[in-house]
Amino acid sequence: MAPPAADLETVVATADPGTCFMLEAGEYRFHNVEPKDFMTFLGASRDSTIVVGSASAENAFHGTATGVTIGRLTLTGFQGDGGEKRQEQGAIRGTSALWASDRGEMARDWLIEDIEASDNFATGVFLGDNFTIRGSTFSRNGVSGLGGSETVGGLIEANIVDNNGAQAATGVLGNGGGMKFTQAASIDDPLVVRDNEIFGNSGIGVWCDIGCDGFEVIDNYIHDQESRAVMFELSSNAVIRGNLLVNTNQWSDFSRDFNAAAIAVGESSDVLIEDNYIDGAVAGIIVRQTQRPVRPQESFLDEYEGVTYLSQRVSIRNNVILNAEAMGISTGSTGRGLMPDLASIRFEGNVYDDPGRIVFWWANGDRYSFNDWQASGRDLGGGVNIPARPVWPIDS
Repeated sequence: MAPPAADLETVVATADPGTCFMLEAGEYRFHNVEPKDFMTFLGASRDSTIVVGSASAENAFHGTATGVTIGRLTLTGFQGDGGEKRQEQGAIRGTSALWASDRGEMARDWLIEDIEASDNFATGVFLGDNFTIRGSTFSRNGVSGLGGSETVGGLIEANIVDNNGAQAATGVLGNGGGMKFTQAASIDDPLVVRDNEIFGNSGIGVWCDIGCDGFEVIDNYIHDQESRAVMFELSSNAVIRGNLLVNTNQWSDFSRDFNAAAIAVGESSDVLIEDNYIDGAVAGIIVRQTQRPVRPQESFLDEYEGVTYLSQRVSIRNNVILNAEAMGISTGSTGRGLMPDLASIRFEGNVYDDPGRIVFWWANGDRYSFNDWQASGRDLGGGVNIPARPVWPIDS
C-alpha cells in the first residue's frame, strides 16, 4: 500500500516490472511517474484517491511501457505547459516525451478504467498504441478530453466526455473538443469509439484528422454541442454508425460555413455513415471538398503519406434526420470540381421529418428540393417515416 506521502516517482523507479501499487485514500502530489512493463496503479476509489497536479507538473504518468493498468483515481490540476503543441500533453501520456515522433517511443496496451481526469491544462489522456479507456470521466480539460497522434488501434468505451476545449488553440493549430486524434490506427487495427456520452465541449465532439486510416464511431450519445458531433478529415476508412446526435452543430449559418454538419466528412475517402439518429443541427450530414492544402499555411500537410485530400467513396444510408436545414455535398468557393468521382458519393434510404424544409446541396452549389433530389437518383427509398428516438444507452 502506498500512502499519500509516498514519493511514488522514486518508488516506481526502483520497483520491478509487474509490481502492483495500491494507493490509499487521500490527496497525492506525485508527477512524472514512468511505469515499467505490466505495472498496476489502483486507488481506493476515484472519489477518495485524488492526484493533484500543479502549475509546473504536466502529467501524473507517462512513458513507453507495455501492459500498464491505471484505475480508481482522479487526476486534476496538471497545468504544466510543455510547449506549442499543447494538444500532445496529458495527465496520462503514452509517450516518453512531448511531440514524440519515433514509433518506437509509444507505450502500448494500457488499460485505463474508472478514472476521472478533470481541470487539466491540455488533455485527460494522450493515447499510446492499443490503449483501452473505459468507464471514466473527462471534464473541463483545456484542449480535449482524449487525444492521440500516430497511434495504432485502441478502444474508447463507456466514458463521459464533457465541457473540454475552452483553452484550445485556433488556426492551423486548432485541436480542441471532446476527442481529437491524428494519424490514428489502421484498417486492420482501427481506433474504436463506442458507447460514450459526449456533450458540452468547445469544438468538435469526436474528430479524427490528417492521415487517420481506420476509425469507428459507433453507438455514442453526442448532444448539446455547438460544433460538429463527428468530423472525419483528410483521412480514409471510417465507419460512423448507430450514434444518437441531439442538438449538435448549432453554432453557424450553413450558407456561410461549409463545415457545418452534425456529421461532416472533409477531403476523405472510403467512409460509411449509417443508422445514425440526428435531431437538431444546422445541417445533418455533409461531405465537404475544398482545395487542400491551402498554401503556405498548410504546407505541413505534405508530410503525411497516403492523404489524397479528395472526398470519394462515401456512403450515407439509412440515417434519420430531424430539425435540420441542409444535407448533401458542400464544395465551398475553393473546392469546385475537385471531387474525382461524384457518383461514388451515395445518399440512400435516409429519412427526414420535413424534407420540404431542407436544402439538398450538390456539387458546384446546386440546390435541390427533396423531390428533385430523389429524381436525381439520391435517397431512393428514403422518406418521412420517422422512428422514435432511441433511448440512451443504446441497446446494440
